[in-house]
Formats: sequence, C-alpha cells, structure tokens
Amino acid sequence: MSDNWYNSLPRPSYSKFKKVSTSAEWFEIYEITTNLFVFYEPRHCEEAISNLVIGENKAALIDTGCGIGDLSKAVKEVTDKPIVVINTHTHTDHLGSNWQFDDIALFDHPLSRQISSEGVSCKTMYVEILEERLVVKPWPKGFNPTGYSLPSFKVNHWLKEGDRIDLGNRDLEVIHTPGEAPNHICLLDRVDRILFCGDLLVRGSLWTHLEGGSLKDLKESYKKLLPEFCT
Repeated sequence: MSDNWYNSLPRPSYSKFKKVSTSAEWFEIYEITTNLFVFYEPRHCEEAISNLVIGENKAALIDTGCGIGDLSKAVKEVTDKPIVVINTHTHTDHLGSNWQFDDIALFDHPLSRQISSEGVSCKTMYVEILEERLVVKPWPKGFNPTGYSLPSFKVNHWLKEGDRIDLGNRDLEVIHTPGEAPNHICLLDRVDRILFCGDLLVRGSLWTHLEGGSLKDLKESYKKLLPEFCT
C-alpha cells in the first residue's frame, strides 16, 4: 500500500453519479440508479462501500463498512423502509457497523457463526481498520477509536446457496462464491441484472492469503458466475 494512497481519492468515477446531501460526516452517498445508493468511505484506504437496495416493502443494506461513521443515521436519511443488513463476508471492512442494526442476514458457515458470536477484538480492529496510516482524519464526531472493537451481533437469517431475500417487487439471490473468504457470497438482482459482488471483483489486487482464502475456490467462483452473465 502506498503511503499517499489518499491522493487518488475520491475516485473520479463517482462524479458520474448524483451525490446525495445528508448530515453524514464520514460517508459520501451517491444515487447510482432508482432505489440504489452507495455509501462510500473515501477517507479510509479500504474505500469501503455499502450498497442500499430499496424495495417496496423493505431495503437491503449490503455490507456495513469499517464501523467508523454513523451508518445507521446516514441510511435513515435516505430511506424510511425497514432495513435488513446482508454481509457479503466477514472481513472487518464489510461488517464494521453491524452492531448499529437489528436485522442481519449472513451466510451460514462456521466462520460466520464465530465472528457473529465473538465479535472482533480491539487489537484486530486497530491493525486492520484504525491504524494511523489507514485513515485520513479527523475522526467523525462521536467516534472514539481508543479500545474500539466490533461487538458480537445477532444474526436473524442464516443464508444458504439459492436463498432469495424478498424486498417487495425485487429480490436478491444468494450465490456462494468462496475464494477471498470461505463464507463470501454475491447477491444477484435478476430483474435489473445487477450483481453485488463484495470483494469478488475489485479494482487492483484480490487477496486469497487471508484465513480461509483459496485461489482454487476463487477460480471456481468465477466459473460459476460466468454463465449468468454470458447468456
């Protein structure tokens, strides 16, 4: 990682989308298309994004970022629909704000159950999320990084391959795509042909060396998805 990674942020590609004005200090929020919003963390080197997909009855928040800002408050300024959080996997930059939400869905895997029941220690959160070189300060108002850990959280829906999360007039299909993490999933909106791919497709390097990562599994996950988008 370059010491001046922040010089290229925010990415110019975000200028193509409508920026949503909110009181959020940590996030930049963009409307990608009707009823689809991105909550972007431009002051963290992970450039974490959380996708908000709004249906007629409820909305799905796909991933919850690094846990630094008040994501729950920011989401409530965009929609008043009930929120279900769906994590694509359990790396710390994808579930940092889970504790701010009451309705959570996670792929049923031993690692998912461990993380949800134990949380993540302050030591790990510091190394992976809060270390000085990873963040452009100031911290958002009300956030105290000292001793910050990810609390355990209750999972309301244990997902499996092929499950569909019904939002009302649209649903998201669960596709198990291990490789970067053993419990990684993608979520497919078949009506609008949008794939929410977590860390399966990213700009730059893709890591398979973390716990449970597998280059072999990653290749198989790509083969699994190709028929969906080549027909």
